[in-house]
Amino acid sequence: MGAIANQLGRLASDRYGRHCGDCTQQCLRNLPAQTLVASIPGDLIPGVVDGKVLTEPIRTALAAGRFARVPVLNGTNTDEERLFVTFGLTVSGGTDVLMPEHPVTAAGYQADIAAALGVPAARAAAIAAEYPLTAYPSPDVAFSALVGDANFACPALQIDRATSPRMPTYAYEFNDNNAPEVFAPTLEGLPVATHASEEQYLFDLPNVPFPAPLTADQQTLAASMRAAWANFAATGSPATAAVPWPAFGANNAPMLSLVPPQPQLGTDFAARHHCGFWAAG
Repeated sequence: MGAIANQLGRLASDRYGRHCGDCTQQCLRNLPAQTLVASIPGDLIPGVVDGKVLTEPIRTALAAGRFARVPVLNGTNTDEERLFVTFGLTVSGGTDVLMPEHPVTAAGYQADIAAALGVPAARAAAIAAEYPLTAYPSPDVAFSALVGDANFACPALQIDRATSPRMPTYAYEFNDNNAPEVFAPTLEGLPVATHASEEQYLFDLPNVPFPAPLTADQQTLAASMRAAWANFAATGSPATAAVPWPAFGANNAPMLSLVPPQPQLGTDFAARHHCGFWAAG
């Protein structure tokens, strides 16, 4: 948070003529809330390595075991990128990247891959072969799937594998592909759980752009999720009497699939998201 505060302080100083100097936190406390909100850039995740508050990338620290010894609840949605690709951008390395071509076409598929992931043409060609257009209803959907795997799903799996030998880690994937599209209608093709699809299940969202009620089965799933999150906060484990939730393990790695009406255990996450391919790359 200190690294984020430092960056926000510099941005607020540049934009509004205020100089925060070394007293960044105090300066930020004195700024109007609307000033802070207007100053937030799109590259605060996964943190700013400033050499003082954050001395190394978070992934490096987790892999080496340099993190607080507390239980971990970690997960993603089926296709995190679908919402972003709908608007002509991707989230790659924690930064918003504008797609050079939107919508994606077959001719521009590899160029968009190279631009989004920052890889050379040869690597983009290999990725395109791993995610052939013939396997997806459109180039946009194929592109969304591969970028989501590279930047959300497989990094989440890496975190699970890094933290689970040291602390209880509870992994999940939100997979209700019929979740209401409360933030924006997404791409063509079959519906899919995308970024923020789970938020309506955990919190009341009365002010979303496209409000929609949950079905009875979805309400049952939402109740299970809220109970799990509350139990995790209270005890360090999301398991409840209604929904057992075993800890993640490196050899036999159950991941809870959050589907209505009852979450299910699954072990095919790595295969579905091509994580072996990304790990070898």
